[in-house]
Amino acid sequence: MTLLQTLAKTSLKEKGIEGLGLTMPACTPKWIDVADIDPGLTLNEATLTLSGSSENWLAPLPGLFSKTNTSDRPIQFSLQKADGSMINSIGAVIQIFPQVILRLRRLIALKTETENTHTPLRAEGTTVRQVPAFIFIEGTAPTDLISTSIQAGEDSEISGTISFFDEQGFILHPLYVASMLNAILKFYPILSIEGSPENQLQTIIGLQTASKMIRVVEMNGLPYTGDQFEGITVRESSAALFDLDVYTGSDTELQGEIKRKAITTAADGDFPAELANKFLISNVCYGRMLAEVVVPKMSIPETDDPNWIHDFFTFQVMDLRNFLTGSPNIEFNGTKLEPKPYIRLNQNLTLLSDGNSILGHLNELFSDTPDESLLVAPTIDTKIPLPPNSIDSRWPSFPTIPASITPPADDVFFPTNFKSQVQSNSTAQFINHPAAGQPTEVLLTLRGIPSGAAVRVFNRDFDDDATVSRGDGKGGVCITEIVAEDGRTFNGELILKLSDPLGLLRPTGTTTVPTDPELIFDMMIIRQNPKTKRLFGALTIPITAPNVVDPTAPADNSFESVAKKGVCNSAILGLKNSFSGDFDFSDSTSTLNTILSFMGETNPRDAPRQPTMARREVLYATKKNDVWKGGISGGLLNASFHHAQQDLGSPGSPGGAENTVTGIQTSGQLAYDLARMAFRRTTSFYERFLPIRDDLWEQPDNPTALAASDSPTVSAGIFAGALLQTVSPNCETPELSISKIFLEDRIDDIPKNLDELIDLLVEFIDNLNLDLSGMPEPVGGALGNIETELKNLLNGLKDGDPLSESQNERFYNEVLRELSASIYGRRDSQWALEQAIGQARKSIYIESPGFNFTEGETPANYTVNLLAKLSARLAECPGLKLIICIPKHPDYSFAYNQWEKSEVKERYDYLQAVSGRQMVVFHPIGFPGRPSNISTQTVLIDDNWGMVGSGSFRRRGLTFDGSNDLVFTAFDRVHGKVNELKEFRKSILAQRIGVDLSNADDSRNQLLQDFGATFQLIREMLVVGGLGKIDRLWNGRTANIPYVEPTIHKDLANPEGLEFNALSASIFNMFSTLET
Repeated sequence: MTLLQTLAKTSLKEKGIEGLGLTMPACTPKWIDVADIDPGLTLNEATLTLSGSSENWLAPLPGLFSKTNTSDRPIQFSLQKADGSMINSIGAVIQIFPQVILRLRRLIALKTETENTHTPLRAEGTTVRQVPAFIFIEGTAPTDLISTSIQAGEDSEISGTISFFDEQGFILHPLYVASMLNAILKFYPILSIEGSPENQLQTIIGLQTASKMIRVVEMNGLPYTGDQFEGITVRESSAALFDLDVYTGSDTELQGEIKRKAITTAADGDFPAELANKFLISNVCYGRMLAEVVVPKMSIPETDDPNWIHDFFTFQVMDLRNFLTGSPNIEFNGTKLEPKPYIRLNQNLTLLSDGNSILGHLNELFSDTPDESLLVAPTIDTKIPLPPNSIDSRWPSFPTIPASITPPADDVFFPTNFKSQVQSNSTAQFINHPAAGQPTEVLLTLRGIPSGAAVRVFNRDFDDDATVSRGDGKGGVCITEIVAEDGRTFNGELILKLSDPLGLLRPTGTTTVPTDPELIFDMMIIRQNPKTKRLFGALTIPITAPNVVDPTAPADNSFESVAKKGVCNSAILGLKNSFSGDFDFSDSTSTLNTILSFMGETNPRDAPRQPTMARREVLYATKKNDVWKGGISGGLLNASFHHAQQDLGSPGSPGGAENTVTGIQTSGQLAYDLARMAFRRTTSFYERFLPIRDDLWEQPDNPTALAASDSPTVSAGIFAGALLQTVSPNCETPELSISKIFLEDRIDDIPKNLDELIDLLVEFIDNLNLDLSGMPEPVGGALGNIETELKNLLNGLKDGDPLSESQNERFYNEVLRELSASIYGRRDSQWALEQAIGQARKSIYIESPGFNFTEGETPANYTVNLLAKLSARLAECPGLKLIICIPKHPDYSFAYNQWEKSEVKERYDYLQAVSGRQMVVFHPIGFPGRPSNISTQTVLIDDNWGMVGSGSFRRRGLTFDGSNDLVFTAFDRVHGKVNELKEFRKSILAQRIGVDLSNADDSRNQLLQDFGATFQLIREMLVVGGLGKIDRLWNGRTANIPYVEPTIHKDLANPEGLEFNALSASIFNMFSTLET
């Protein structure tokens, strides 16, 4: 016998099962420290706890023991009591070792389940029954006992009440846990701790007769109080505990079914299909959210020993209306008038975590000669290179290298004098100014670089604080070869056009050129094998005469051919517009005139907006062969969208600001919704009004719901989603906002059908009696359109050919939506976020272009203080973790630096006041030394609720700026998580903190699996400065520069859409020096 065998044998003899270490589920049949099989316990089924003995509890299972209180040692986990509140009291928590939980799952799956269609994960060791993961003992622990490991049967030194919880924090019936451990010990006696302690489990189990119990909770873990499901009978309503009804079906593998109650078809029915279809239910262990779920039978015959007499399941009910889109305040008139977002079921979504994949999807759709195409973005660059699709969108798959180019082999290394070779062979020249002014752009011709390599040049910027940073520079791929020369290793040539790399343009518009100018830059080279990357610093090339002409622009990409385009040339985003008038908000007519002055109705259409307002949407859609496809994102569709592999310089990118975006691609009904929204942005109300009756805009049919074991198909998927909109009042069709007073007088009696709605609007128009003489343009023409064009359209619609039911609904909702949005704006994302934050239990990830307060000092029925909601939810759920990723510099252009200062100050003050135990905040870094922008809002909660789009987490982004967000979930869940959302979160965070998910040897890949571990990883990175990948929260101060408080009023920097025009005239005087 070897020494190792001898030691193992001795250990097992001396320690029993404990000799096998932490992985074995050693347990004890004795729970109370008394020498009696009857521990004298009492079951409280309303609280699902055991209590009654004055003696100490023994640990039923091994784990980590931690003392808790309500002050300096709050519980670290979200454990939800039977009434839905979180445990946050004096006592101790035992966190059962993860390996023990896994073993228990496997043993229970093996012994209590048969392999069939109802238990598809049994072979993987995952059971449909819950397993205890936490034990909480409420009572006073000894003062010297803080935190330690505890073995099964060890004295906890606490008496009081005990409760059990699964991994998700859902409470378990204690008699079920006793039955489970009693059965496990009968199956595997070796798992009992050493000795023969009194078996108290039989007495505990006998506190009640045999039972088959179901607990039903809502998505936030609160007890379910509805009556939408059948197959269960109330047992204890306060705990949402039910008895499973006797099974009458023929499937021998089942002991019960829970079904959504029958849909009512009568006109006055209280459960119509439109409502009923939004209610779904699923086992919390794993399964698909469905209208009907099954309860698998235990494979142990009820007469056998061990007799597992108490069976217990927890099911979760999802009401998609509240879960996805929230509950707008019904006291707000906008809520009473606006059509609610459509919630689409059984959709297919692909979650995209970088701009390259989004550009690839755009190109794939627009290059396919669609029958209809629409594209919306603040700016649309028709020259940037586009990947062929969303899959082949990263280096070295994209950009592709011509077949005529043969890149040097990997073993042809960079010579030690490579930098000097490039400097001596390359040139830099100014490009002639188009208006004969002082040239500032530079043409850089690089020679002696490896052919087939991606090159990124970062010009050196000299900053105000006397530091040097990397500018945006330019990038490209070397696909030109030149004649070989002695003394030069590589023979590739690349020509790059750099925009003002010397920083000659001043904010005043003047330029000053130094004597003997030099271009100083860093250069990143990535060959076909990215492992051969090299960064060369401070290359210096003189800028020499003569000046050169502007090189030929690249060919158009597929964006050029898009039929309908919409933009937003807002100066707050750094874009140029043609507005040249004065701001006048002295009366409603002048306000409308100002808003309409920003509009441009040519293609691409520049939609109306308020001063300083941005419309940040990226929407796209195509229809071909009766199939809609589309997607959503945010930001500027220009070179900065190429941001994949930022640590490599975003190879293949033409260069631009560091940036991150996310997006979603979809098809079917959600793509149709995206198309309709894009149609509104690209086409005025009057021009799109009649075309929506055409077959082109016929709504796709509802996909057929998938059964429990069905795989997704092209036409039916596992996602549910809704397209949301945020926009300020007075902007969709500004002139319609004058109907506000007329409609508010009738707000509780808005017609429910199209003909009556038309009659109401015609009545309004007939009573206008506008005096258009002397009114300035464009407002005069816009108001005239109401009296003529709109009235004619409405009357023509009513008097024309009969409409189908589908056409009637489209017209009704379109008219009602346009009225509501024009009068009150829309704030769908605000309501959705309010609901989502309030139901968070374990994790919240927020990534946003901006972060600021969401409610002013005076609350109203249309406002929500989401920052207070976050703080309150963190306090309610001690195990909840919040990760916030925001750019160091919010998304304002240089002219709006006071807006930036105001936001940085406000966000810092709030975030500093929140407990650091549950929240971590960081700024992303793109290429080393270059802070990254964020152009999209991504919110992921508990890995089962998501929001992606162009909104931002601030009052401006939720009530003022124009944006769209797609909120979504999926029906397939394992331990409460949607795998697609978890993988999406992992992909995003891997990019932010510099983890290569393809590297299985990187232990951080495993940490990203768990949100809590990711939280701790980010915190540890920030403690040591961020490791060049992320940065700590900025306080707005810059070294060596005196700090000056922001001069702008915070309500103007972060306005409320419904209150913007009410700001004082003195504040609007600030606009006189701004481009808008």
